[in-house]
Amino acid sequence: HLVKVALLEDVNRMSPGALAIIFAPCLLRCPDNSDPLISMKDVLKITTCVEMLIKEQMRKYKVKMEEISQLEAAESIAFRRLSLLRQNAPWPLKLGFSSPYEGVLNKSPKARDSQGEELEVLLEEEAAGGDEDREKEILIERIQSIKEEKQDITYRLPELDPRGSDEENLDSETSASTESLLEERAGRGASEGQY
Repeated sequence: HLVKVALLEDVNRMSPGALAIIFAPCLLRCPDNSDPLISMKDVLKITTCVEMLIKEQMRKYKVKMEEISQLEAAESIAFRRLSLLRQNAPWPLKLGFSSPYEGVLNKSPKARDSQGEELEVLLEEEAAGGDEDREKEILIERIQSIKEEKQDITYRLPELDPRGSDEENLDSETSASTESLLEERAGRGASEGQY
């Protein structure tokens, strides 16, 4: 979330440093049992640490967005090539209209030679059509893999997992200090009842 806020710095004036100053005491606070004056000395270190974390996450975010834009460009190129192949594809059925003047009814050797040449041209076009079909299949597979990769990157984009509240994420020092306080109270209550 802080990365998204920092990326809009020109609108909201919240740079990574400003965000670190605001959120560092919340994110990396000192244990409750430490002296507040001593913990004030650590504010600069904590702020610097949070600022570095935000900047690193911003860098990762920008790298992933660049990857997504490159994938979109590759997908666009593949789509254009596929549509170009489909537009330039020959008509699948050859309509064999001929007139009697072209030699269909004429049984001369000249007419038979021209028919053989036409047959060779048709075979070459079919072979080229097979190459185009294979290229279409490859392009379709490539487009599908690009979409899957883009989806995967988009899914992994939010790397900063949302953290729970302080009550849910007690660190070991805080929980140890709480346990020691409970033990002290129980000890006092037992000793007060003895007198």
